[in-house]
Amino acid sequence: MYLQLDRGFYLAPALLYLKPRTMTMIIECILISSSLCNAVSAKPKHTDVLPKREHAIVAMLKDKPVMALAALDLTAKTMDYRQTEQDFRMGGFQEQNAVLRPMLGHPVAMEAYGAAYAMGAAFLGHKMRTSRFSIVRKLWWLPQVYSIEQNVYGYTYTRAHYRR
Repeated sequence: MYLQLDRGFYLAPALLYLKPRTMTMIIECILISSSLCNAVSAKPKHTDVLPKREHAIVAMLKDKPVMALAALDLTAKTMDYRQTEQDFRMGGFQEQNAVLRPMLGHPVAMEAYGAAYAMGAAFLGHKMRTSRFSIVRKLWWLPQVYSIEQNVYGYTYTRAHYRR
């Protein structure tokens, strides 16, 4: 004869002849283990837990309009920097941008500066696009378009005014 406990667990009759203190400890162990098993499968009580925020850089990289303008910005920068580098190698070229002037003759440094500038403009555009102020949200594209405009102007100016 077996004593059935919860959910198909049977307690052998031999266990019923133990000392009362030992029997109490066994019952307490069974109750604690069953409550722990139910606690693991139970749903959490608190539903007011905030969702995990996404990392700022990851959120910017997932923002498709911002990344589309960043791709245009990098394209314009590449065109401008290659034209500048080509004209500098031919001689007689004067760079007007004081930040880029020391980088002439170092195309890798120019491209790294351009990529950092483009990603900075993209980050600023993303932050503006997700701002709580409506006027800032409407002008999210401005930093990137300004950067694109400067590089397109630099490319066309270099192409038009350099004496070959």
